[in-house]
Amino acid sequence: RPPAFGSGTPGGGYQMPADKRIMSGPYSELGVYRIKATVTTYKLESDSDFHIVAKDPDTGETMIVESVDSSCASGSSSANTFTMVRQQFAEIFSTPPGSQFINVNQPVTIIGVGFYDPPHKQTGAAPNARELHPVLCISAGAECDSYQ
Repeated sequence: RPPAFGSGTPGGGYQMPADKRIMSGPYSELGVYRIKATVTTYKLESDSDFHIVAKDPDTGETMIVESVDSSCASGSSSANTFTMVRQQFAEIFSTPPGSQFINVNQPVTIIGVGFYDPPHKQTGAAPNARELHPVLCISAGAECDSYQ
């Protein structure tokens, strides 16, 4: 099971280095994870990310997953992936995200990069402050099954 939905405690006594990516240890930001979850709510954030709350169907624990705006990756090989994720999102959810949370109950498969976001009272945050950010694939069907 990926260390996504809430194993551990926030910070867990681990001292975060200032302004650096975590390359090893309990908060490594190098792992790519696939989860089966139910999206319960989503909204557009001021930085143009989609803030999506995913709930574990077995435990009820939640975590945040974020779909980033492809313009944030302009010129990189990731821009096409981020554009594809936004298209996948639009195919699953008929209402585009706005500034207020939209409540839904949609089972999905999500693939994303593990990310530690220090707790700051975000809606849906995992107890261990882990997120999947950025999302690399989101599907209500089998689209993520062949993701490489």
